[in-house]
Amino acid sequence: MDEEEAGEVRFVDTNIFLYVIQAHPEFGERSKEILERIDMGEEAITSLLNIAEICWWLEKHGKKDRIENDCVSLAVMKRFGVNTIYSNDRDFDKTWAIRMF
Repeated sequence: MDEEEAGEVRFVDTNIFLYVIQAHPEFGERSKEILERIDMGEEAITSLLNIAEICWWLEKHGKKDRIENDCVSLAVMKRFGVNTIYSNDRDFDKTWAIRMF
């Protein structure tokens, strides 16, 4: 990555996540490196549509147990500084979010 690209926010498409999930022989390792860089602080975004596509793919391939949509909700809350959630989902009791229902 050159200096010009260093501060640039990037968009992560659905296929990057799916290549990692599938351990794709050609693109899996490179995709994993991309997600690891993001995990280490590289700025990137994706869309809710992409998350929905990943969930659809997991359901279609019998991997529904790998879907963790609560994580998406928590990430959005954290990004916007929200600490309280109206929910009847007890999974939120295990997080820093205050559940109000």
